[in-house]
Amino acid sequence: MEQKKINFKNRDIILSGFLNFPPGFDGKQKYPALVVTHPDGSVKEQTAGEYAKLFAENGYVTLVFDASYNGESTGAPHSYIDPALRVEDISCAIDYLTTLAYIDKARIGGLGVCAGGGYMLSASLTEKRLKAIGTIAAVDLGMGLRGDDKAARIKLLEEVGEERTKIANGAEPSYYDNIAPTDEIAMQFPEYSLFRESRYYYTEYAPNPHAGVKIPVISRGKILGFTAMALIPDLLSQPLMMVSGSKADTLGMSEYAVTLAGELGELYVADGATHIDLYYKENYMREAVEKLSDFFGRNI
Repeated sequence: MEQKKINFKNRDIILSGFLNFPPGFDGKQKYPALVVTHPDGSVKEQTAGEYAKLFAENGYVTLVFDASYNGESTGAPHSYIDPALRVEDISCAIDYLTTLAYIDKARIGGLGVCAGGGYMLSASLTEKRLKAIGTIAAVDLGMGLRGDDKAARIKLLEEVGEERTKIANGAEPSYYDNIAPTDEIAMQFPEYSLFRESRYYYTEYAPNPHAGVKIPVISRGKILGFTAMALIPDLLSQPLMMVSGSKADTLGMSEYAVTLAGELGELYVADGATHIDLYYKENYMREAVEKLSDFFGRNI
């Protein structure tokens, strides 16, 4: 499979990405394309990049990229998360694809993994150049961080305000752990938990020096105010297929989104899979790709 490293821009930020090409690629032909987005703290070389390669094998030109402030893309502080900017990254990726003569502009879809699935879902609500949306182990990061305790949310927002004041007055940014910092802490989370299993994936299975294992504290203010779900009944017009695992602690988010999507939504549950299993275990990845390739084949 042929791969090409490319750059494109989101305003003054330079985004680093890979284009993956189908077998026998012919630049004089027109191909359907997929924009692929990675989990928070992840980079294009990890799970999203592996899915991008698999979909290229199935006939798509795929564009996977490091989000603004992340991986090899520019922006400081490194690993900063602004969901609105992540959504705009997706539109900028589509802009870039439309400049390529071998892309069929009417056949562009979106695929997001974990929080990238939440951002892709959010993007689809206003980005109608996306003709169909697929997600794998999707997470609405704002929903996950808000929880049920309003007092805790407000306290966290006050802490973010204090952190911003410190930075404005010359302090270096503070960071929080995006994965469990030790094996012992990881084991304190429930069995099959995303937070229990992610440590192995990011530190042993697929470590990458550019991955955001620590996230700037100021990100939490932006995350708390984000929702990928609220406007689905009002603005979703494209078909949506969400893949999750029967043992994934994030399955409920996909179930909720599909319920909101009504007749546009479809859920596929991989039996026995946890959230992190869908990142790297070949049998579950192939299962997800098979279902989603059929979905995209019917819809773009």
